[in-house]
Amino acid sequence: MNLKTILIVMGMLLPIHSVSGQEIKPLTIGDTVPDFELPNVINYKDSVIHLHDFQGKLVILDFYGTWCGGCQPGIPKLDSLQKVFKDKIQVIVLCHDENLDIVHKTIQNRWKEKNLILPFVLAKDPKEYINQLFPHKMVPHEIWISPDRILVSTTGADEVSYKNIRTLLNGSKPVLQIKKDLLDFDKNKALLENPEVLNNLKYSSLFTKHISGAGAAFGRQYDSSTRKSRYYYINLSPILLLRLAFGCDLENRVSLECSNPTAIYSPSYSRQWRNLHTFCYEQTIINPAKNFSRKQLMQSDLTHFLGLSVIWEQKLVPCWVLKKSHNSGNEHYSPKNTSRTEFISYHGTGSQIIHQLAVLDSPVLIDETNSNRILDFQINRSDIKNIHAIRTAFNSNNIHLQKQYRKINMLIIRDTPLHNVHN
Repeated sequence: MNLKTILIVMGMLLPIHSVSGQEIKPLTIGDTVPDFELPNVINYKDSVIHLHDFQGKLVILDFYGTWCGGCQPGIPKLDSLQKVFKDKIQVIVLCHDENLDIVHKTIQNRWKEKNLILPFVLAKDPKEYINQLFPHKMVPHEIWISPDRILVSTTGADEVSYKNIRTLLNGSKPVLQIKKDLLDFDKNKALLENPEVLNNLKYSSLFTKHISGAGAAFGRQYDSSTRKSRYYYINLSPILLLRLAFGCDLENRVSLECSNPTAIYSPSYSRQWRNLHTFCYEQTIINPAKNFSRKQLMQSDLTHFLGLSVIWEQKLVPCWVLKKSHNSGNEHYSPKNTSRTEFISYHGTGSQIIHQLAVLDSPVLIDETNSNRILDFQINRSDIKNIHAIRTAFNSNNIHLQKQYRKINMLIIRDTPLHNVHN
């Protein structure tokens, strides 16, 4: 697609012209507009016009482009207003085009039967004088100059109406919506690299690979004055990111049914694995709507980025149910190794200890003791998936385990089906 096609599709973006010679300070609303000359005028009685030619008239400069689809309806409207107000106003069309031949052909092809009386002139000149006085980046762009040569406003085309012109000519101030283009905005940069965007941010999400030296963390920051929330997830494994997104508290409620489970989870969690398979994710949300679902967006982002399909399903699985034992524990767990690195001890209720033991592929435990009694649970790290060792350690606390089959909600992680993969 060539540049001209892009401009037609996008409608209104203009390049920032380079300035040759001495720079001229842009005018602001309320400034006196200096006299200027516009040469090579077509569709007008004179080939050169000056601002002083229209002393005592309201002057409207319409910056326009023949390639701009959104500009075309404005020309007949402006021409009609010129014919209605006659010598009380003067509309001048300044064209962002390569040459006047293009403009002339457009007038003939589009509006020959309308007998336009508006003067047309190229917007660019060797010194870019007019564009420096009234800098803009999008067209149509309207400049309102009062009969006493004061810059009244800069607006879009919608503000140029019979009512607003009549109000101004009657000596009152019309309520005009000011158009002020971001001249430094660079469409070739990411939005968040443009400083102006941050003031208008409503939502953003960011996904990156592992960031060395940043550690691992997740949490939320909140600014009550702006209602801005930032959720951050730094260097987390895919299984943990997905559990947080889908609300899965227990790791052993995850079933990895994908072709490459080692990319999702590693029991060793080595540095090499972390560098390759952990990621960072961030969401920034400002003043969200009531029906805004942050978790749904997070789920969508992660499943697309990771190329996975994730769903909750009920599965009939073998479970071990914690029950109170009325007999004193006659079976005591004796860890194989009581070194600091291998021996682990948990102190908490049955439900709290179940959370500690819930690593991937470990036995599914369900607490039905209805007790908040604090247990002293000790086990060797290597036995954390060993149901006999777990059973014995609970028995030491007068808790026995019954094997039952229960329907459990499981978070199923599969490969994304090929028909769901989009470019």
